[in-house]
Amino acid sequence: MTDFYPGLKRMLTKKPDMICSDASPTGTVALIAKQARELGFTGPIYNPTGALEAKSLWETAGKGSDRVVVPRVWAKAPNKIYADLTRKWEEKFKEPLMALAPEIYPLLFWTVDAMKKANSVENAKVIPALRETSL
Repeated sequence: MTDFYPGLKRMLTKKPDMICSDASPTGTVALIAKQARELGFTGPIYNPTGALEAKSLWETAGKGSDRVVVPRVWAKAPNKIYADLTRKWEEKFKEPLMALAPEIYPLLFWTVDAMKKANSVENAKVIPALRETSL
């Protein structure tokens, strides 16, 4: 989405103390912050399960990113592996990498390996195989 104004207008009539953006990616949170601030919301915007990139947040929301509360905000990649993955992603897709991707990415291989071992995609067969498969 690129236009949160209609939803934000309806929500802000209720005078919320805080906006929760849940696990939204950086671009979405930045846009919500920018548009909510333009509509006069001054309270915190909370993203409890995500990890946002500070640079992208600031580039979109500017001062609107003040009081965006996130458990993890990385100004830069925390390690070389993350930096390499970020660079490759941005070269290929021309957009920022979601900060949780490096944590989630290995789970794909773990799950595929378990499905191969179970020779199935059915939960009842894959779940036991996950227990026997390590990352």
